[in-house]
Order: sequence, then C-alpha cells, then structure tokens
Amino acid sequence: MSYKVGFIGAGNMGSAIMKGILGSSMSSEIELYAYDSSEAAEERAKAMGVTGLASEAELTAKCDCVFLAIKPQQLDEVLAKIKSEVTKDKVIVSICAGVTDDNIASKTIDGAKVVMVMPNTPLLLGEGATALAKSDSVTEEEFALVCRIFGSCGIYSVLPKDK
Repeated sequence: MSYKVGFIGAGNMGSAIMKGILGSSMSSEIELYAYDSSEAAEERAKAMGVTGLASEAELTAKCDCVFLAIKPQQLDEVLAKIKSEVTKDKVIVSICAGVTDDNIASKTIDGAKVVMVMPNTPLLLGEGATALAKSDSVTEEEFALVCRIFGSCGIYSVLPKDK
C-alpha cells in the first residue's frame, strides 16, 4: 500500500524528516508532497523528488497524513486554511511546541486524529531524538507509520499525551 504523506512547511525540520523518509526503506511505500509559502523551501523539496502542491488545502485533500512542520505562531492561520479538508481518516502530525491535540481538533474537526511530536535539532543530521504522543482516535497502524517515519531520522520515544 502506498501512503500519501504531505508536509505543510518544507523548511529545516520538514525537509529533514522528508530526507529521513527518502533515505529509508519507506521511500518505496510513501508518496511525498509538500507546500511551503517560501518558494525557495518548496524548490528544495522538489529537488529531493518531493511533489510540490499549490496550497495547504490541496495538500490536505490529497494526503493521508499531513505534517504541520510550521512554527506555532503560524498554526491558527494554517488550520483555518485546511479545516474544510480535514476528515476523520486524515492523520495530522504536529511539530508545534505546546499545542495539544484538543487545540487542533477545536480548530478543525471533533475527534481529529492528531500525533504530537517534539523533535530535537539533531534530527536535521539524521540523529534526532523525538518524543511522540497521539490522540485516542489515531489507530495503532497509523501511529506505527508516524513512529517509523521518525525512526528514519533517529530515535523516538512514545509518551502518554498528558505528560
């Protein structure tokens, strides 16, 4: 099965995660897409072989799993742009510090499938350590895929979401 994984934000952290996927055995089972408001960041993603899309909403509509690889201060604006495309079967992966799954669900759909991640900067070198927590609505299979993605960029640890 091929998973469609999209990145809203193709800056340092987003591109590092994409490089991890592309350099791993998952590259054959994942189709990568990206949108970034910075043309330079999007061009770097395209140079890696990632398909660029025209908007946050188009990316969310097309992908099974959407990474919010953006700064926390951009989150509300991005969630407003993708809200109409978020469905019960989409997994949203947020690297925004201090943002809960309830916060994302309140701005998209009730019961949104959210994985909260906190990567550290060595991830940029493929040596990251990432903490992951998930909302109750995320299935074990969906969460396993996100864990494998972060495993391609270093090590990871799963935490309960209320810690």
